[in-house]
Order: sequence, then structure tokens, then C-alpha cells
Amino acid sequence: MKLLDPKYETMSSDELQQLQLERLQALLVRLKRNVRRYREAVGDVSVESLEDLARLPVTHPADLVKSFPYGMFALPLREVIRLHSSVGPQGSPLITGHTQNDLKHWAGWSRAS
Repeated sequence: MKLLDPKYETMSSDELQQLQLERLQALLVRLKRNVRRYREAVGDVSVESLEDLARLPVTHPADLVKSFPYGMFALPLREVIRLHSSVGPQGSPLITGHTQNDLKHWAGWSRAS
């Protein structure tokens, strides 16, 4: 079976957990800085280990509806190059934004399969 991304798929368990923790911490910083609803929900919760993930709030479809159209975007709108719309709870519209990096990753996945 061909590996999709050997760099990540062959790293040790400890390395993978450290990478996951670092990415989670970076995501939390970005969310607190750019997404008001998430900043309010998280408060002063910090992540020092992967076990702390359980302390973070879950995003519900109603949160997306209340933040329509771009209130849950964690990056500036100028970095969004593709928008997808769908129907949320009770027929409310939802918008999902994708960056150039998202498209790059999708292209890599499609070539690997």
C-alpha cells in the first residue's frame, strides 16, 4: 500500500503526539485571535497536553448559523479563495471557506489514490 505522506505516516508515536499538540495549540491561538464566538466559549482554557482537548468546547450547527456568513472563519477573508454553501439547521444557510492550502492538500490526496 502506498503511503499518502511518508513524513507523517512513519513518525514515531511520541513525535506524532508532539506534532498534534503543537498544531492544536496553534489552532487554539488562531481561533482565540480571530473568532469571537470561540474566544468567548473557550475563555482562558489552555492546552498543555492532548488530554486537554476534552476541555475545549464543541462547535454546534447553531453556532455556525449565529455567525453567518463569515463569523467562524479563523483566517482573514482575503485568504479564502473558495466558498461552499450548504443548508444548515431549519434551512439556514451555512458558508464554508477554503484557502489555497486546503486546495493544495486536496490535490495531493487525489493524486495519491
